[in-house]
Amino acid sequence: MQPRPMQRAFAALGMEGAISPRGPAAHTDGTIARMARWLQQLGAESGFRKRDSWILSATIVCLLAACTFLVGIAAVPVTDRDEPRFAQASRQMAESDRLADWVIPRVGDEIRLKKPPLIYWAQAPTVLAMTGGEPRNDAIWMYRLPSALAALAAALCTVWLGRRMLGGNTGLLAACLIVVSPVVVTDTHMARADELLLLTTTLAMCALWALWSTHRRDPAARGGLPLGTVVLFWAFVGLGILAKGPITPFVAGTCALGCAAARREWRFLWRLRPITGLVVLAALAAPWILLAVREVGWDTLKAAFDREVLQRAREGAEGHGAPPGYYLITVFAFFFPGSLLVLLGFERMVKRAFSVRHAPATGFVARMRARFASVRGRDAELFLFFWIVPTWLAFELIVTKFPHYVLPVYPALALMGARLALGGLRALPKPINAGDRAGMTAWMVVGCVLSAAGAGLWIWLGATGRTVGAQPSWPALGESSALAIAVASVATLLALLMVVKAWRYALATRFAAAVILAIPATALAEMALFGAWIPSMHWIWNTPRIVGIVADASGKTPRDADFPRIGGVGYGEDSLLWTTRDRLDRLGEKVTDETRPRILAWCAENKGAYLVVPRANAQEFLQLGMQVGELRGFNYSDGDPVDHAVIHIAR
Repeated sequence: MQPRPMQRAFAALGMEGAISPRGPAAHTDGTIARMARWLQQLGAESGFRKRDSWILSATIVCLLAACTFLVGIAAVPVTDRDEPRFAQASRQMAESDRLADWVIPRVGDEIRLKKPPLIYWAQAPTVLAMTGGEPRNDAIWMYRLPSALAALAAALCTVWLGRRMLGGNTGLLAACLIVVSPVVVTDTHMARADELLLLTTTLAMCALWALWSTHRRDPAARGGLPLGTVVLFWAFVGLGILAKGPITPFVAGTCALGCAAARREWRFLWRLRPITGLVVLAALAAPWILLAVREVGWDTLKAAFDREVLQRAREGAEGHGAPPGYYLITVFAFFFPGSLLVLLGFERMVKRAFSVRHAPATGFVARMRARFASVRGRDAELFLFFWIVPTWLAFELIVTKFPHYVLPVYPALALMGARLALGGLRALPKPINAGDRAGMTAWMVVGCVLSAAGAGLWIWLGATGRTVGAQPSWPALGESSALAIAVASVATLLALLMVVKAWRYALATRFAAAVILAIPATALAEMALFGAWIPSMHWIWNTPRIVGIVADASGKTPRDADFPRIGGVGYGEDSLLWTTRDRLDRLGEKVTDETRPRILAWCAENKGAYLVVPRANAQEFLQLGMQVGELRGFNYSDGDPVDHAVIHIAR
């Protein structure tokens, strides 16, 4: 019997074991087959027969990342609360020519040591380059660009690692899973440090795999491992420290220690040249630490470490505490669509990392003890196991929980799932049962919710009257044009249909077809979400509307030196501080007998300024000036409604 077009296309890409001869829908098969044949033809026409696989993989990843990372990167307003703090600290660096301001990040006059300085050192030069050395012409997308580039670089590193570790197109599929992961895409639309941590950790793990595989080929070799690779490994660990503290050293260290212990290869740890590593780490981190101590003192640095690392481990910081198991549950949404194969992929990984010839016939504990005591197995799966498990368990035990905390293990999760998908039926660790199918159905429901969430919220806001115009606003909010909403609606509907079709593939154990179909489905949903749905929800974007009212009344924008100051009562989010370029004075959460004298004193000292005050209290301040606008909306940072008046204080 002649192979069907979809089979031939996957065979051309080296995925001949990915699907079975039968498929749910001929028209979907044909679409995927045509896409696969086109990509294969593109690689053949490039003329690089020996390298077209790598070039083609990198091209696919870059194009997919451009769709998911760049669509909406400029349209989504600055998002409270972490993003404006990062952006403000980087802006102040870019505006300063003092070494001290580049050593110690600051938001206003407040020292910001919540994160090490690498993210600010990435954002500030990017802004200077994009504005031609004029930071007053900056925009929030410029501060987000380093996060997008870091995520793309991490995905390309995953392609390289998958090719070196598992062969075939495993790296390509894993990288695609990363660039459409909802938590990664969300982070690339925020100017934060997490994607930089993902990059430095992935680079360190690529170097560590090169060292581990070299050692395993000749474990009895004398001397250390190749010096250049060793230095690169320690340099990436050092950059990870400057990105987000101890996370990268912990991930790499537990993986190296676990691999050495599992194979009884303790000599590997010494061959990593730890003394050389200390020298490299000191060369990278010591200059900043010494300059920081000179500027703020050792006690300030130590207090920041205790607050951001030790305290977060003991108690839920900023109200984000959760019990163990949080990441195991939420991974099915945050790592969609790769979460389809997390559990089956993990079971397969364990069986291949720790292989046994004669496992005990009875007793789960006895079987697991025999398996984990084995020194036999595949080094690739062993490396992935110790990349994932120690870090995952550590973050489950830490009280503070954020979705992006486990980002450093996402490349390993993606490689684990991609290897199972491309292995076909023979890669399954066990027959599919009713529980597995129930999990696949839950995965489909999660995918449908993620795909329809933006459209559903937009429709609900409109149906309940929670809509406002885009003008006045500064920076200008996007208009909800009929064409944009129509395109977003079609993309959302198509994403829903593709997710359901992918689920049908999964039920038929055609995992490669399911994942390959779910990847563009997720990308379409995210493009609609960040490109249309979120920017058009003007009800939640209060800061641009406040600044727009003031700019419209004063005839000035925050880029002008004489833009007036704003006093905020009940609304003083960091996004307003960033957008007004530090011209916000926070005057209290509400008007009370305690705060009223301070508000009146501020009004007396700032003639010509603008007061943002709850409408319920506006009448008592109208004697000081004239109301120039009002604001109704929702503050997503604290969950409170916004109902404020903007009053121009008379000169």
